[in-house]
Amino acid sequence: MKSHVTQSIAAVVLACAVPMMSAQAQTVRQQLVGTWKIVSGMMQVGDETKPTPLGPNVAGFMMYTPDGHFCFTAMTRDRPKIGGGDRGGGTIEQKAAAYESYRSFCGRYEVNEQERVITQSYEVTLLPDSIGTTEKRFILELSPTTLKFRTVAHVFGGKESFGTWTFERVR
Repeated sequence: MKSHVTQSIAAVVLACAVPMMSAQAQTVRQQLVGTWKIVSGMMQVGDETKPTPLGPNVAGFMMYTPDGHFCFTAMTRDRPKIGGGDRGGGTIEQKAAAYESYRSFCGRYEVNEQERVITQSYEVTLLPDSIGTTEKRFILELSPTTLKFRTVAHVFGGKESFGTWTFERVR
């Protein structure tokens, strides 16, 4: 009887441990694969912390594929409409406002497993000067439900800045 109880307890412990071990055994790259929805985006500009240029009410996604591609797209939730139903229409001011309220870039990515760094190579982007460049993302948190990273430092408005983005996995 005592042996049967011990075997039952061991089976329960093993059944609980196997899913935890398999999640822990995944590489950083394997954990990244999927679709992530933006929860927040903040910038550190000099000594000031503030929302990204898209504002505090950002909507968007980050996607990582198993074959090494990624795509990021984000916008201000309350973007002004151009109206008129003509996709090529709108005034220069309306088009400028649409540009300012949207960001998108896609390409290939690599992961440095030891340093927990994602290197993204831009092949397609709204910002023409970024095509052909690479940027690093420093993973601050990665769990089955949350991804949080910091961008590489860059110049924004004449000041050194970096962004911190938080995402939740889309189920």
